[in-house]
Amino acid sequence: GDGMCRIVDVAGCRPTVVAGFKSYYAGFNAVKWSLCGRYVIAGGESDMIEIWGWYEREVIAWACGGHRSWICDIGVDDVQTAQGDGRALRFVSVGEDCRIAIWDVVIPGDDDVA
Repeated sequence: GDGMCRIVDVAGCRPTVVAGFKSYYAGFNAVKWSLCGRYVIAGGESDMIEIWGWYEREVIAWACGGHRSWICDIGVDDVQTAQGDGRALRFVSVGEDCRIAIWDVVIPGDDDVA
């Protein structure tokens, strides 16, 4: 692939690309939406997770250090994420290195910026 994650609106008669983002390095192998529909969690050949924000229209957080090889799948813990304040995400990633990483990521809010 070209390393792009494209967000496609399929509600109309013709699918339309409405947003997207490029991988930090190479391509994505796994992409999941958060339960709230506000975040896209993606991982792949860069060995790290990228979290893209729907409202921000950019990558707003990264999760690094859990893998030493490509990420091949991601699972979102919808129950734990739903119990938070909408800024905390819990998800799991599986890598080609045979590692499973559990991530708790808090997305910075406007009030967290100095």
